[in-house]
Amino acid sequence: MDIKYLDTFLKVCELKSYTLAAERLGLTQPGVSKQMQRIETELGVTIFCRDDHELALTESGRYVYQTAQIFVSEWALLQNRLHQLNGPLHGVLRIGASSIPTKHFLPRILPVFHQDYPFVQVVVHSHDSERVLSLLQKGEIDIAILGSKPESAEISSIRIATDRLVIVANPTYCNQEEWASYPLIWRETGSGTRRAAEEALRDIGISPHGISYTLQANDTSLILRMVRESLGLAVVSNLDAYEAVASGDVHIIHELSASRHFYLAYPRKEKTAVLIQAFSRTAITQMDINQDSTDS
Repeated sequence: MDIKYLDTFLKVCELKSYTLAAERLGLTQPGVSKQMQRIETELGVTIFCRDDHELALTESGRYVYQTAQIFVSEWALLQNRLHQLNGPLHGVLRIGASSIPTKHFLPRILPVFHQDYPFVQVVVHSHDSERVLSLLQKGEIDIAILGSKPESAEISSIRIATDRLVIVANPTYCNQEEWASYPLIWRETGSGTRRAAEEALRDIGISPHGISYTLQANDTSLILRMVRESLGLAVVSNLDAYEAVASGDVHIIHELSASRHFYLAYPRKEKTAVLIQAFSRTAITQMDINQDSTDS
């Protein structure tokens, strides 16, 4: 059996659709259907049935799914190990990163990674932390750097950086004693910064739901510009605030005491994948984090 058929089978299981799997894999729907028929013929079982008009696995199909995950993972591991033994490491590594790691961490990590592994092609997907974690769980990326610890038994995570959140304002907008009465400019729902900001405000006795806001955006650069234009205050990463503070566009009126952590995350079943190991070593070294910060 062609291992690619099992790849296709896993994608059909994930998306519960021949058509969607075909689109995602760049195949035709009849091509996907023929691959599934080939699997059923070779194994002598029926792997799919229709349940309330939805594609569902039969009991045999569920067993095939569990075994196919192992086969595909082991095959990828075998290929990577052989490549490593017989020549320079190469392949495609899909990295997901939330906004702060995209702007501040990857520019430190990727040049060194490329220098050490020049034949590895890197594809970066930048989204908020919630979306990045979703892509990782669906297998659409291989490794992620995000601003919240994944709470999943299927995901391993390593803390690679720590930051603090600060409240910033236009230098002429208000003084520190008055800041609690001004509206906030928020990051979008799903952002790790938004989630951390809400938790930090609760820690100092302020309910995020009781604060008015003038703007919600997924671009911290836009938020800082709006703060500069006196549209409100904002809770941002100290890393993001640095340049705007240095230029005099905003100033920090309060530093929230809670630390915010950033995590390198990957599927637990892929922990021995060579590309993931290589990137993890580079990231840990460049971010200067002790190995003891492993969370799971």
